[in-house]
Amino acid sequence: MAFLHFKAISQALAFYSKQDFEDFFQTLIKELNIYAIKLLNAENEDFCFQILSQCDQWTQPGTFGNHPDLRIFIYNHFGCYYRRLENLELALSFLMKALKLLNVSQNEHYLGLTHMNIAAVLSHLGE
Repeated sequence: MAFLHFKAISQALAFYSKQDFEDFFQTLIKELNIYAIKLLNAENEDFCFQILSQCDQWTQPGTFGNHPDLRIFIYNHFGCYYRRLENLELALSFLMKALKLLNVSQNEHYLGLTHMNIAAVLSHLGE
Protein backbone atom coordinates (compact mmCIF):
# COMPACT_ATOMS: atom_id res chain seq x y z
CA MET A 1 0.00 0.00 0.00
CA ALA A 2 2.77 2.46 0.90
CA PHE A 3 4.36 1.81 -2.51
CA LEU A 4 1.14 2.95 -4.24
CA HIS A 5 1.09 6.16 -2.20
CA PHE A 6 4.77 6.75 -2.96
CA LYS A 7 4.07 6.21 -6.67
CA ALA A 8 1.14 8.66 -6.60
CA ILE A 9 3.25 11.34 -4.95
CA SER A 10 6.09 10.71 -7.42
CA GLN A 11 3.66 11.12 -10.31
CA ALA A 12 2.34 14.38 -8.81
CA LEU A 13 5.92 15.61 -8.49
CA ALA A 14 6.50 14.93 -12.19
CA PHE A 15 3.18 16.48 -13.27
CA TYR A 16 3.00 19.67 -11.18
CA SER A 17 5.30 22.65 -11.23
CA LYS A 18 7.72 22.74 -8.31
CA GLN A 19 5.62 25.32 -6.43
CA ASP A 20 2.35 23.48 -7.14
CA PHE A 21 3.87 20.26 -5.84
CA GLU A 22 5.21 22.00 -2.72
CA ASP A 23 1.76 23.40 -1.98
CA PHE A 24 0.12 20.00 -2.58
CA PHE A 25 2.70 18.16 -0.47
CA GLN A 26 2.50 20.63 2.44
CA THR A 27 -1.30 20.39 2.46
CA LEU A 28 -1.27 16.59 2.22
CA ILE A 29 1.13 16.11 5.12
CA LYS A 30 -0.66 18.66 7.33
CA GLU A 31 -4.09 17.14 6.63
CA LEU A 32 -2.80 13.63 7.31
CA ASN A 33 -1.35 14.81 10.63
CA ILE A 34 -4.61 16.46 11.62
CA TYR A 35 -6.45 13.26 10.76
CA ALA A 36 -3.92 11.20 12.74
CA ILE A 37 -4.60 13.30 15.84
CA LYS A 38 -8.36 12.88 15.34
CA LEU A 39 -7.75 9.12 15.26
CA LEU A 40 -5.65 9.38 18.42
CA ASN A 41 -8.47 11.26 20.15
CA ALA A 42 -10.87 8.52 19.01
CA GLU A 43 -8.54 5.95 20.63
CA ASN A 44 -7.40 4.51 17.30
CA GLU A 45 -3.72 4.64 18.22
CA ASP A 46 -2.57 2.01 15.71
CA PHE A 47 -3.87 3.82 12.64
CA CYS A 48 -2.64 7.14 14.05
CA PHE A 49 0.86 5.67 14.34
CA GLN A 50 0.73 4.31 10.78
CA ILE A 51 -0.18 7.72 9.37
CA LEU A 52 2.46 9.56 11.40
CA SER A 53 5.10 7.01 10.39
CA GLN A 54 4.22 7.38 6.72
CA CYS A 55 4.38 11.17 6.96
CA ASP A 56 7.74 10.87 8.71
CA GLN A 57 9.03 8.65 5.92
CA TRP A 58 7.81 10.98 3.15
CA THR A 59 9.37 14.03 4.78
CA GLN A 60 12.81 12.52 5.26
CA PRO A 61 15.31 14.93 3.68
CA GLY A 62 15.79 14.10 0.01
CA THR A 63 12.71 11.90 -0.42
CA PHE A 64 10.42 14.65 -1.74
CA GLY A 65 12.60 17.62 -0.93
CA ASN A 66 13.60 19.11 2.39
CA HIS A 67 10.74 19.89 4.78
CA PRO A 68 12.01 20.74 8.27
CA ASP A 69 8.82 22.60 9.22
CA LEU A 70 6.68 19.58 8.38
CA ARG A 71 9.06 17.38 10.36
CA ILE A 72 8.64 19.69 13.38
CA PHE A 73 4.86 19.30 13.03
CA ILE A 74 5.17 15.51 12.78
CA TYR A 75 7.54 15.30 15.76
CA ASN A 76 5.03 17.26 17.84
CA HIS A 77 2.32 14.79 16.91
CA PHE A 78 4.57 11.83 17.72
CA GLY A 79 5.10 13.53 21.08
CA CYS A 80 1.33 13.65 21.60
CA TYR A 81 0.99 10.05 20.46
CA TYR A 82 3.60 8.75 22.91
CA ARG A 83 2.27 10.96 25.72
CA ARG A 84 -1.15 9.36 25.19
CA LEU A 85 0.50 5.93 25.47
CA GLU A 86 2.21 7.17 28.65
CA ASN A 87 5.66 6.62 27.17
CA LEU A 88 6.78 10.00 28.40
CA GLU A 89 10.50 9.56 27.74
CA LEU A 90 9.87 8.76 24.07
CA ALA A 91 7.34 11.61 23.85
CA LEU A 92 9.95 13.99 25.21
CA SER A 93 12.60 12.69 22.80
CA PHE A 94 10.38 13.50 19.79
CA LEU A 95 9.58 16.94 21.18
CA MET A 96 13.27 17.62 21.71
CA LYS A 97 13.88 16.64 18.06
CA ALA A 98 11.25 19.22 17.11
CA LEU A 99 12.94 21.83 19.30
CA LYS A 100 16.33 21.03 17.77
CA LEU A 101 14.90 21.59 14.26
CA LEU A 102 13.25 24.80 15.44
CA ASN A 103 16.61 26.05 16.68
CA VAL A 104 18.04 25.86 13.14
CA SER A 105 14.82 26.77 11.31
CA GLN A 106 13.98 30.30 10.30
CA ASN A 107 10.29 29.56 10.81
CA GLU A 108 9.03 29.98 14.37
CA HIS A 109 5.48 28.88 13.50
CA TYR A 110 5.55 25.76 15.71
CA LEU A 111 7.65 27.22 18.54
CA GLY A 112 4.70 27.79 20.90
CA LEU A 113 3.19 24.38 20.15
CA THR A 114 6.48 22.63 20.78
CA HIS A 115 7.12 24.43 24.08
CA MET A 116 3.55 23.76 25.22
CA ASN A 117 3.91 20.04 24.45
CA ILE A 118 7.29 19.85 26.20
CA ALA A 119 5.79 21.54 29.27
CA ALA A 120 2.88 19.06 29.29
CA VAL A 121 5.23 16.07 29.16
CA LEU A 122 7.55 17.51 31.82
CA SER A 123 4.50 18.14 34.01
CA HIS A 124 3.50 14.49 33.63
CA LEU A 125 7.03 13.52 34.57
CA GLY A 126 6.75 15.70 37.67
CA GLU A 127 9.46 18.14 36.58
